[in-house]
Amino acid sequence: MDCIIVLFLTAVLTAALPDINAYCAEKYITGIELLERITDGIADSGKKAGGYTLSINNGVIKVNGSKIKEKTIKKYASKYKLSDKDAAYCAASVKIKLIKASGIKKLKKKLTVERAAVLIYDADRLLDKSSVKDADIEMVLGERIADSNKISSAAAAKKLAGAYIRGYLAGKAEAAYSALRVINPAKKISRKEALKMADMLFASSERYSLSSDFKVIRRDNLPKNASLYAYILDSFPNEIYETGFNGMTSGSFFDKGEGLGADDLLTRMKRKNFTFVFPKEIEKFDSLEYPGPDFSYSSNVFLDTFRNDDVPKELAASSAEFYTYALNVDYRTIEKDKEWQDTMKKYLTEEELADYIKHCRENKTVIECDAVYSDSSLVYWYNGEYNCKVYAHMRVVSDLPLENGKTTGIDQDTYGYLYPVKRGYEPGTLFTRSVLGSLYMGYKMGTWTDFYFNTSGSADMYGCLCCSNTSRGIMIDYSGLYPWLYKLPGR
Repeated sequence: MDCIIVLFLTAVLTAALPDINAYCAEKYITGIELLERITDGIADSGKKAGGYTLSINNGVIKVNGSKIKEKTIKKYASKYKLSDKDAAYCAASVKIKLIKASGIKKLKKKLTVERAAVLIYDADRLLDKSSVKDADIEMVLGERIADSNKISSAAAAKKLAGAYIRGYLAGKAEAAYSALRVINPAKKISRKEALKMADMLFASSERYSLSSDFKVIRRDNLPKNASLYAYILDSFPNEIYETGFNGMTSGSFFDKGEGLGADDLLTRMKRKNFTFVFPKEIEKFDSLEYPGPDFSYSSNVFLDTFRNDDVPKELAASSAEFYTYALNVDYRTIEKDKEWQDTMKKYLTEEELADYIKHCRENKTVIECDAVYSDSSLVYWYNGEYNCKVYAHMRVVSDLPLENGKTTGIDQDTYGYLYPVKRGYEPGTLFTRSVLGSLYMGYKMGTWTDFYFNTSGSADMYGCLCCSNTSRGIMIDYSGLYPWLYKLPGR
C-alpha cells in the first residue's frame, strides 16, 4: 500500500513540475532558427542580399523569382536530417551565399554568441556590402574585446569583431571606466538576444552606437548634464560627467548668463569674457574659421597655437599616462626606477624631475593608484587651453605634510608641495594643500578613493600637460563639489 501511495505522489508531482527541457528549448535558439528569422527579414525588407532577392509566400521560398526545387529540398532534408521547412530555408540561404552547405550541421545546434555574431555579420555584408578595415578589426580584438582569446578561430574572431564594430553586439564592460568589453563568445545566446541581433539588420537605429575609437556609447540612465557632451560612454559612471569644469568657480557665468552656457558658441565668442567651449562643441570649435571683426576679443583663439584638432585625443592619452605614473610613487625606489623616470621626463624637465624626487624623499611620499581613465569626449576649452577630465582610483599611503596636518599655506617648500607637471603661469601641484585643500580633497590617509581631475594642455604642445592659471594657482582642479553645474541658464 505504501508503495502505491509513493508512486501516486511521484506521478502527481512530476506532472505538476515544468518541463525543464522544453523551457531550455524556449530560452535558447538554434542556428537554423536564427537563419530563418534573417531570411524572413530579407524577404520582408525587399532588400537584395548579395545580388539576390527573396520572397516567401505560404511557405514557398523563391530566389530571384524562382522557387527552390522540391528535389533540392528533399536532398537537404535527407542529408542533414531536417524538416522540409528547414531544408527549404537552408537551400535558399546557400543559394544566396549567406551560408555554406558544409556549415548546416553546426546550425542545428544551440547557438553561441560567437556563432550568432558570425551569422549576423555574414548577413550584414550581404545586405549592405559593408566592409570593415582590417586595422579596425585588429584594434578591437586587441583593445576592446577582453576575451578575444576565447574565440574559436582567427576567421571567427574577425567576423565577431566586425559584428561588434557594426553595432550588433556589445557585451558588458569589464569594469567601470574600462574600454574592454567581455563578450563571452562560447556562451549560449538566448533566443531574445539572437532575435534582437537579427532585427538590427533591418533597423540600424537599434544597433549599439560606438565612439570613433570603438567604445560603446550609453543611451539610457544618462547624467544630468548629458547635453554638454557629444556622447556618454557606457562604462563611464555618471559621476565623472557630473563633476564641474575648470573655470566654473565663478557664479557670474550662471547667475548673470554671461559668457558661459547662456548662448550658442559663436555668440559666446563675441563676449568680452569669452572663456569656455563645452565638450560637445569642441569638434565645431576646432573647425571654425575666423568669422570677422565682431570676434576681435577672441581673434587670437583662431591661431594654430590655441586650437588643434589633434589635441583632444592627445590630451586624453597623455593625461591618462601621466597620472598612471605620477600617482604611483614610492620615495624608497623612485631614484632607481628607470621606467618611471623615462615616462615622467615626457612631462617634466630634468630640474623639475629632480626637484620632485627631492620632495618625495623629504616627505616620505608613497602614493598608489590602480586605475586611471580619460577619453577625448571629456575634453573642453577654457581660458586659452584645452582641458580634460580624468578619473583615478588612488590612495596616499605615506606623506609627512598630510600626517602632520599641514593643509594650509601656499609656500610649497615649507609645506612639501609636489609638482609633477610643467609649470606655466604658477607652480602646478599634485595636491592642493591650500586653505581649500580639505574641501576639495577630502581624503584620508591610506584610504582608496575615487578622484576626478581636470588637466590642461596647450594646442602648440599637442596635449602635453601644463599648468593652468586657476584661481588657486594649481593645474589639477578637484571640481567634484562644484554646485553651479546644475544651474545652466535656459536648461
